[in-house]
Amino acid sequence: MFRYLFLIGLLYLGSACSPGKKAISTPVDDIQDLPEMVVTAEASPLAEPVLPPFKGSRTRVWDLLDTDLEIRFDWENSTAPGKAILTMTPLQNEQTEVILDAVGFQLSRVGYPDLSKPLAYTYDDQHLVVTLDRTFAKGDTLRLEIDYLAQPEKNQISPGRAVTSDKGLYFINPTGQYKDKPRQVWTQGETQANSRWVPTFDQANERATQTFHITVDTVFETLSNGVLTNSTVHTDGTRTDTWRMDLPHAPYLMMIAVGDFAIIRDSWQGIPLEYYVEPEFAADAKAIFPDVSAMLSFFSDYTGMAYPWSKLGQVPVRDYVSGAMENTTAIVHAESVQQTTRELIDEMRNEQVCAHEIFHQWFGDLVTCEQWSQTVLNEGFANYGEYLWYEFKYGRDAAELHRQEEFGGYLSELRRKRHPLVDYHYEDPDDMFDAHSYNKGGMVLHMLREELGEPTFRVGLKKYLEDNAFGAVEFHHLRLAMEAASGRDLNWFFNQWFLQPGHPKVNWDWYYNPAVHTLTVRTAQEQDPADNAEVYRLPTEIAVLLSRDRIVHFPMTMDEREQFFTFDLDEEPVLVDLDPERILIMEQERAEWTPQAARAYWRMRPSAWSRMEILDQLGPEVRSLEPYPWQDPQWQVRVKALDQIEEVDEVLRNELIRISVEDPHSDLRASAVAKLAEQEVPEKKAFLIGIIKSDPSYLVVATALQVLLNLDPAATEAVLEGMESDTSLTNILILSNLYARIEDTRHIHYILRNWSRVNGFARIGFTKSYIDLARSGDSQIKDEAIERLSVEAGSTSWTPLRRYAAFRALAVFRQHLLVLDPNRAEAIKTNLDKIKAAETDAGLLRYYNNY
Repeated sequence: MFRYLFLIGLLYLGSACSPGKKAISTPVDDIQDLPEMVVTAEASPLAEPVLPPFKGSRTRVWDLLDTDLEIRFDWENSTAPGKAILTMTPLQNEQTEVILDAVGFQLSRVGYPDLSKPLAYTYDDQHLVVTLDRTFAKGDTLRLEIDYLAQPEKNQISPGRAVTSDKGLYFINPTGQYKDKPRQVWTQGETQANSRWVPTFDQANERATQTFHITVDTVFETLSNGVLTNSTVHTDGTRTDTWRMDLPHAPYLMMIAVGDFAIIRDSWQGIPLEYYVEPEFAADAKAIFPDVSAMLSFFSDYTGMAYPWSKLGQVPVRDYVSGAMENTTAIVHAESVQQTTRELIDEMRNEQVCAHEIFHQWFGDLVTCEQWSQTVLNEGFANYGEYLWYEFKYGRDAAELHRQEEFGGYLSELRRKRHPLVDYHYEDPDDMFDAHSYNKGGMVLHMLREELGEPTFRVGLKKYLEDNAFGAVEFHHLRLAMEAASGRDLNWFFNQWFLQPGHPKVNWDWYYNPAVHTLTVRTAQEQDPADNAEVYRLPTEIAVLLSRDRIVHFPMTMDEREQFFTFDLDEEPVLVDLDPERILIMEQERAEWTPQAARAYWRMRPSAWSRMEILDQLGPEVRSLEPYPWQDPQWQVRVKALDQIEEVDEVLRNELIRISVEDPHSDLRASAVAKLAEQEVPEKKAFLIGIIKSDPSYLVVATALQVLLNLDPAATEAVLEGMESDTSLTNILILSNLYARIEDTRHIHYILRNWSRVNGFARIGFTKSYIDLARSGDSQIKDEAIERLSVEAGSTSWTPLRRYAAFRALAVFRQHLLVLDPNRAEAIKTNLDKIKAAETDAGLLRYYNNY
């Protein structure tokens, strides 16, 4: 969806150095896009810290060994009849009761599977307390059977920022009411929501095997943890699929998904790979979930432990309440990952999310944090999995620029919250799923890797996984594994980065003494001790640029509030760079490099992070850099350089022409085409049409169409008509938007022909294009548009989002007509008032009241 919105925005919109010191840090944004969620920073001052009570691991009285579940679905009532047999053994002697998490159930029977006599119990809608008829000692086995009805619509308890609902079990369009949405059932368990549909010990430090018998209509496919061991078709038109998970995992990782899916099957080293997608995306499944086999090979090799599970399945579901979830062997994604292979040319997010969730299969699923205060052991590792994958596939520069973005997201979050990576005083478990656990956690692991060295770090990872496989961990387990691998005491590192909030802020400068040939570097840690460590221990180095393009490096460790480091040096430096690889989680404040020094440093091709900083400093003067930044090996650097250029000469114009056709990355080709909009290009119209017809990227095509429209609307119209056979969502949005701008109402037929193809958030822009085109037409066209949108906005056979899109388009149309056609505007208002009066959806009414 991000890319769609970018394209629509593109189509709608048309087209120095300063003295003193500055903070050297990544530009930040209020939106932190985490692989499993989107977190929006609130514009509020940092509150005074008030610590909630200590949050420790839940005490385990019983050890859950296995869950055997029979479940079916009452679609009409959005409930799920279930029967669960829980096998467990006491961890402590003389147990006479069992306390289970079971939220919102209607209970039918609690007892032993083989005996008809029920057991006594009490139930408060949250916890089921079962009184046993005898005492169970350590070593005994208890099998407890519970017949119940799960009622997820009663279970909206405490929606959070990471997961927007915690019903646990979700019915999507259960009665088929909405014509624009498939029927599905799926679950979301993290952090403690699976007890809304199966009784269990819903805690991260529990582990068990499971067998799920899932009964559905034969038109549906099912997915769950483990492997499908049996599928039985019944005479009533239903089928029971049995999924067996024979290795233990945490209860929050249990999952079920049911829907009309196409299943594309593959394998990796004999392990089944299953891609579940909606049928229209069957041909695109391997592009939607890219490089899965390669990721499994790489992560198995990197960790020293082969992929530990029996299969890997992935499925996108409608209306998902998070971004993605690493359920063991069965990853769930939001529907936004479903795009065509061509649409995915411009989208790397699917690859990032897949790397994140697949690395979770080791870090989070095989080895699980014992409590949510230790969430960084799940999410920090998964985030670092993204870095490791980018480094492996695309090189160090690509990984570093990803880490730079992560640093920006973490800094953004600091405006409103600050806490240690291991935080025993969170208010709600969901609070731990933030840019500290994700972004900062991944960066801390990178610092640990750099501190120990790659070989030792990997030995430590392997030991951590092997020692704690199928178990629950806290951060000390990681420390002990790394200490065993390195032979070093690492308490200083773990105490500093896992238990202290914040990060260092270092002010520094340097002075060269030609009389004694020494370089002195002064550093001062200026972080506020009130909310950061008073002094950090920061092993790092400086890079010193000398004349004739030579660089020397000197190691140093900052571990005092203020320090002076002196190094022997035969000549005065051109430039000094502290922590040149930007390994440390640290904000620097230093004297700005002179333009001459920056250009000299650029020639040495420092880290991609530093190259980005040089571009920021030089602004439009990036043209003075050699080698040319638009020829940089890293595509993000090339894009940034082009975006900053203001004047284009003949040499650069020819380079832009070459880039727009030859560059391997679509973002850069699009940037080059946009830069050529105001330039003289030989046979420019033919050149643009050639790009439109040959470039596989919709981003590049949309950009070229925009330029062509400003140059020759008639030629653009002819090209658009030739593109109408492409029925991908992105193409429909591009054409609809441009037809609206051309204002030729004969093209309304194109929008109406694709009326049923556009759903979800894309519907908002699509109906806006329709109304923009209709308002250029005659009275009949206007009235037909008003009638069509009024019927759709008022019909409960469409989803709330689709109704909102129609309502919003009508409201926009009314605003346009207020002066030009007040009578028709008043008629639209009458329709809007009727729609509002009839609407029962509280969420829609909140939006409607804004109009």
